[in-house]
Amino acid sequence: MQKTTLLLDLDDTLLNTNLEAFVPAYFQALASALVEDVPPEKMLPALTVGTKAMMDNQDPGRTLREVFNSHFFPQLGINQEALTGKIDHFYDEIFPSLGYVAAQRPEAIRFVKWAFENDFLLGIATNPYFPIKAVKHRMIWAGLPAEEYPFAGRQEQLGQTRDRGNAARGGVRKCRRHVGDGLGRRGYRRLGEGDRGAGGKS
Repeated sequence: MQKTTLLLDLDDTLLNTNLEAFVPAYFQALASALVEDVPPEKMLPALTVGTKAMMDNQDPGRTLREVFNSHFFPQLGINQEALTGKIDHFYDEIFPSLGYVAAQRPEAIRFVKWAFENDFLLGIATNPYFPIKAVKHRMIWAGLPAEEYPFAGRQEQLGQTRDRGNAARGGVRKCRRHVGDGLGRRGYRRLGEGDRGAGGKS
């Protein structure tokens, strides 16, 4: 019998993200972490350009990370290799501290537990703005750590992220189709749930 794959949004579905507080805190923390190399006034414009490029990407041959990096670092005027170590440190050590602006959703935790107990396959279909490290931290904030809740069967396949995705959301249905295909579930029976709509069969 074919299993049903549930694709769940993260922001305001599995996690109360509080974007009005989170986004400024995130920008400030990243700017502070890179301040020795990047003037703070350059950080936000560079992030904006890189993010827009990801959202506009239509090339399935390039990952979102490749697209983002090809715009972000030139905007900063800095070689990518010069910042890689500090950016990795930021997502490993500093980003987790931003969880104070978010909150768990007990009803979401109960639903996810029920879904796994009933043999559903689960994947994350959220805006792929962050690398996989950040998505895993945000799942911990949600009370759903990947080590305990094997979304999509393998931790490296939580869904589309900046590391591995090749199409930004472009609409809920389009994003969920990319996530499902990326999980090797072509022709699968797929149900999606998020803060802006639900899915159906692909």
